[in-house]
Amino acid sequence: MLETKAVFGHSPRTVPQVSEVVPVKKLLLIGGGHAHIYILKALQKENPGFEVTMISPSVHQYYSGMFSGYTEGIYAASDITINLEELSIKAGASFIKGEVAEVDPVKKEVVLDECGYPFDLISFDVGSRVKQIPEPTEKVYSVKPNYVFTENIDELKGSPAPVVVGGGAAGVELALSMLAWRKNHQPHQRVTLIDSGNLLEEFGSKTSRRTEKLARRKGLSIIKGERVEEIGREFLQTDSGRHVHHSGVLWLSGAEAPSLFEQSNLKVDAKGFLFVDKYLRNPEYPFIYGAGDCVTLEEGGIPKNGVFAIKEAPVLWENLKRHTGSEELLAFQPPEKYMAILSTGNRQGLLTYGNVMIHGKWCFTLKHFIDSRFMKKYNT
Repeated sequence: MLETKAVFGHSPRTVPQVSEVVPVKKLLLIGGGHAHIYILKALQKENPGFEVTMISPSVHQYYSGMFSGYTEGIYAASDITINLEELSIKAGASFIKGEVAEVDPVKKEVVLDECGYPFDLISFDVGSRVKQIPEPTEKVYSVKPNYVFTENIDELKGSPAPVVVGGGAAGVELALSMLAWRKNHQPHQRVTLIDSGNLLEEFGSKTSRRTEKLARRKGLSIIKGERVEEIGREFLQTDSGRHVHHSGVLWLSGAEAPSLFEQSNLKVDAKGFLFVDKYLRNPEYPFIYGAGDCVTLEEGGIPKNGVFAIKEAPVLWENLKRHTGSEELLAFQPPEKYMAILSTGNRQGLLTYGNVMIHGKWCFTLKHFIDSRFMKKYNT
């Protein structure tokens, strides 16, 4: 059921007719990702002169940077939760709980629950989806959309034989964090990680090799170079014919675009992600903006990583304001190198920056400081 909170002061099915009064610009923020919560926070100090409404399928947004700490039992659910409705109210914005089914760029309208909501400007920060699993069963879990994360990981990590599919940053972090939690809480301590390639390939071969060595030393069971083809109730099968017993599978095999953009006939890349230019604006419809995992920069791809959504946020907000005044827009410059810290369990972390790789407890301490500061910013 659609839950509406003080939307525009008129029925969502009708567009108000304005004669002599100049209409206030309406900005819709679709999704509660990193870039959009930055905008809501900025609105607490700024009055841009237009109405802002956030639309999200959940009132709560879980901060993905602390998923591993929650999995290990370091954080409670409340520690990683941002209340989008409360943040919207503090910002003087409206909030609608619902999922956008369609965007009509000609009418400048989005549709959810068969209701149309008009806009002058719109921005998307809805994240990505997990790639389709081979044979869905009730024992396959996901971290996306991220408001399902806590329930799913709680059920999986306490089961006898959890398996993680996907050796990227999220897969490595959550597999090692589950393993650390299970060593403290479970008689069954085995966690298996399966990847079709090598662990952390996106970080380079040196980091990949060192990460695998570290993970095996911690006791993680690793199967690499094999693709999962079928998932049954108790066993999964890889393309080598290997059968692996499981009590649940966390599927993290890569990012897939939301279907919304293609269904709305917007300009997308080959995978269905919304195209934006260096100004974070869709080149076909210049009143459509976007940031985070759901977009692809025309000038060159960047990793589907929350780090970049955070860095895009100030540029996105500045350009949305400048758009209404027809001012020159700012170009987003992706950093050539960026720092990433992955939790490896037992309050240890793996820090990477370019070719630099450091592992230890102080890395997790730094990660905890950064993540806690981020959450404090959006919960005060």
